[in-house]
Amino acid sequence: GRANEIYIGWRKFPEAVVRFGQIKSAFGAEQLASDTKLFAIERSQPNDRLTDGRQFGFSVGGEVLDHKINYLVMLANGNGTNVSANDNNKFQKSGHVYYTPIATAGDQLMLGAGGIWTNDAGVSKPGFGLAGNLFTGERSAWGVDGQWTHGRFDLFGEYLHNTFKPAGGAQFEAEGWQATAAYFIVPSKLQTVFRREQFDPSTATG
Repeated sequence: GRANEIYIGWRKFPEAVVRFGQIKSAFGAEQLASDTKLFAIERSQPNDRLTDGRQFGFSVGGEVLDHKINYLVMLANGNGTNVSANDNNKFQKSGHVYYTPIATAGDQLMLGAGGIWTNDAGVSKPGFGLAGNLFTGERSAWGVDGQWTHGRFDLFGEYLHNTFKPAGGAQFEAEGWQATAAYFIVPSKLQTVFRREQFDPSTATG
């Protein structure tokens, strides 16, 4: 078997929780959500294609301003799960921040934004028509997201945009989004979910 997520953590201060090991990159709200907290049985295709999974690295995150701001920043190898060596001695940098303007017993509103910046050497990126599904070059990405909970009703949406600059190739852009609505017919037991999503591997192509 292979390790999925393993790390050493230090949690003395809620404003700065430190982790070192194999952990999720700090980009994409749906990517960062726990499997048990997702509305659908699997993550959306835009999330699968436009975010990066677990990496070996170092992260700092926490809550400030009376829990209204939640942040996570990470410095990682950038070459995927279960790979402890760095592909090109350059680091992947990622970050995400949440703002919670409303948090009551019946209502919660969370707004988020994040980004990722990396220089890759033969990193696996399927779905973009790359030779061997491998990418070498510079990548940057940004995204915005929001989630509103009102009683039994939940609404969650996210937009992601990637810029690829292949070594020796032409730059291209990719984007995707998803919107999910969920409602508990029977509280905590039976929930109906509707999702709409779209993934575009190259915005220059119709």
